[in-house]
Amino acid sequence: MTEGPSHDRPSDQDTVKPFHAREVATGQEAADVVAAVLKHAQERDEAAKKKVGPKAQPIWMLPMGLTLAVLATFLLVAPPSWVVVNPIAAQAPEE
Repeated sequence: MTEGPSHDRPSDQDTVKPFHAREVATGQEAADVVAAVLKHAQERDEAAKKKVGPKAQPIWMLPMGLTLAVLATFLLVAPPSWVVVNPIAAQAPEE
């Protein structure tokens, strides 16, 4: 048996760091990340201010709309025989 801890395993007194942890951090990485976030936020603000106006109606919508309006008015004012639905005949009160 061995008398001490193995050299391959950390002992209770050792501090265990993740494999990606660095010994010394300069803060430059954090500053770069903050600068990138601020730049992205500024770009989003500028894009939000540039609003695109609504698209214009296609030219064919006006004649089609007028034609449908005239047809609907005609069907309401003087309906032809094929438009009139057969009404349900009311039953006589005696029945």
